Amino acid sequence: MLPSFVYYNISYPVILSRTTLVAFLLLTIGLSRLTAQVKVSPEIGVSYAPYTIYGLNTQHTSNRLDYLFGINGSLQISKHFLANLRISYVDREDFKWLDLCLCPDYLYSAYTQSDLNVELSLLYSFNSTFYVGGGYTLVRRMNTAYFYKEVDSELTRHYNDFNSGMHLMAVYHYRRFYARLTYARRFKPYEPAYLFFEGQDRFDLTVGYELFGGGSTKRK
Repeated sequence: MLPSFVYYNISYPVILSRTTLVAFLLLTIGLSRLTAQVKVSPEIGVSYAPYTIYGLNTQHTSNRLDYLFGINGSLQISKHFLANLRISYVDREDFKWLDLCLCPDYLYSAYTQSDLNVELSLLYSFNSTFYVGGGYTLVRRMNTAYFYKEVDSELTRHYNDFNSGMHLMAVYHYRRFYARLTYARRFKPYEPAYLFFEGQDRFDLTVGYELFGGGSTKRK
């Protein structure tokens, strides 16, 4: 027969491990139930974000309509309210230009930009097909750089900074398909060195398809 202090040293880890197991199972069940209610959808569409770059003595404006690729997750939190998270990527128009410069070795200047947008929204549904709302936008510039090219050298400044803003959106659902119109505005313009940058507005028009999630809820 083991002494009492040995008995307690053996049983306490057993009780603790059982408590941990029960907590883990409850957490797993809760997360799985929550995940099952989240609708996950790929999105594709177009994005219009006009901007102007001012070089040393020239200016260049982009009015190009760019492709947008994204992934969307939505959760119905009440009868009329929907929480929505969208992450999208856009490759913006690149520029290459010549500034007026009395520099014998100067060849050209260039600017490239891509951006990753994260949008957290709260949407209100008037019925089962139409939602409107807005929220917070976080923007990360990626693969973005300014180039000053000379014959034997190149000055390169990379930008991978964050910016933020607000957005409004309207979503129309038809069964598992939906169309989304988004307007976003950054709180401040980008401020790259060697350039002056104008442009804080963005317009997106996208379509998506709900792959899975949402439990047994069906749209009419």
